Amino acid sequence: MTKCNKNAKVRDINRIYRELKGIVVEEDIIKEMEEDEDLGMVIREMNAELREEEYLDEKHIENLKYFCKKFTAMWIARFLR
Repeated sequence: MTKCNKNAKVRDINRIYRELKGIVVEEDIIKEMEEDEDLGMVIREMNAELREEEYLDEKHIENLKYFCKKFTAMWIARFLR
């Protein structure tokens, strides 16, 4: 698996994101995730600002770390309902 670091390219992160969506079997959490203002912004902003072959910069690495933390919190909250 590609790590979230300066060696990761945008296409690697997009591939991992597609894989994540394939693993998550509950369609409603995918919809919730993509409609979430912050989570949706991270992926859309990265794709708007960088080309697929570009390496991540510090800003995008920090944004992806935020995405991972928020997604994890969302997933845990779903199980605790």
